[in-house]
Amino acid sequence: MTNEAKYQILDADSKEEWDEFVTKHKDSNFLQSWDFYVFYQDLGRQVVRRVIKQDGKIVAAYAGEVEPAKRGRHLAIAGGPTLDWQNQKLVELIFEDMAKVGKKLHCIFVRVRPQLELSNESEQIFKSAGFRKAPMYLSVEFAGVLDLNKSEDEIFAGMRQRLRRALRKAEKNEITIEKSTDPSAIKNFYEIELQTAKRHSFFAFSEKFLTKQFAAFAKNNEA
Repeated sequence: MTNEAKYQILDADSKEEWDEFVTKHKDSNFLQSWDFYVFYQDLGRQVVRRVIKQDGKIVAAYAGEVEPAKRGRHLAIAGGPTLDWQNQKLVELIFEDMAKVGKKLHCIFVRVRPQLELSNESEQIFKSAGFRKAPMYLSVEFAGVLDLNKSEDEIFAGMRQRLRRALRKAEKNEITIEKSTDPSAIKNFYEIELQTAKRHSFFAFSEKFLTKQFAAFAKNNEA
């Protein structure tokens, strides 16, 4: 717990309270959900969930997991932290806590991929706190936002011509999307992932990784 009179910094202990805060935030994403770190715990990873509270309510949060990587043991925080980036005090407190927790867990660095639009301003937030740009992306290299308030025609019109052609071709070939809660479907997905990874030269997630991630979300009807 911090000595700040206004804020408390502590471990999160309530799934309901955590998910309520994260899902209501404009930058919410599954990478900072409670169940995503249940999945990492099932993989045998050490996880952290930290919150900053003001008057008993969460005002900032981050979750991460310890990566025992060859490049060095580190605390990885994907899609977070979740907070008001305009609140300089909260930003300072969350970065200070990340460093403190990382050291406590014997990590040699903290790796963060925030849910922020890339800009000079967002880069400066991290540079001023001593962060450096990583040579390899965390989670995804590029992420976009699709406005579901638009009609299907408006979304389609906003796509690049190459993507529109690909979608028309898929429709012509009667390619469909199926939704399943059957864990055995992961095997089919994994085989397609391997083919795609080979074709586009990227590292595929393991079948174990995908199966355990699916199980962590499926038990609460989130997958």
